[in-house]
Amino acid sequence: MNTVISVATKNILLGAIAIDKIAIHSGEPGANGVDNELSSPRQDCVFSAPSNGVISLVNNVQFTVSAGSTVKYISYWEGTTFHLSQQIDDLVYSATGTFTLLSADTRVSL
Repeated sequence: MNTVISVATKNILLGAIAIDKIAIHSGEPGANGVDNELSSPRQDCVFSAPSNGVISLVNNVQFTVSAGSTVKYISYWEGTTFHLSQQIDDLVYSATGTFTLLSADTRVSL
């Protein structure tokens, strides 16, 4: 059976969460979102209101990444409540550097 969720319902569901923190991870964040976390503290963020079943990051978010680390996942939080994660293309840091999550490219959709 194929499940279809209307755009209106997607907007309601996305509007029910208020993602305000982002973390980066070197591997799968796990069911609680804390596995392999590289970022401390988690960075503040703002997402747009839902539209067409999508919320978008409003401003770029930056993290300092230690030498020898690889960024593989992003996790999204509401305070201390983990909501979801997304896998990204591996970014390997041979030297300490900055990872910037770009608002133009960052969306959460249902």
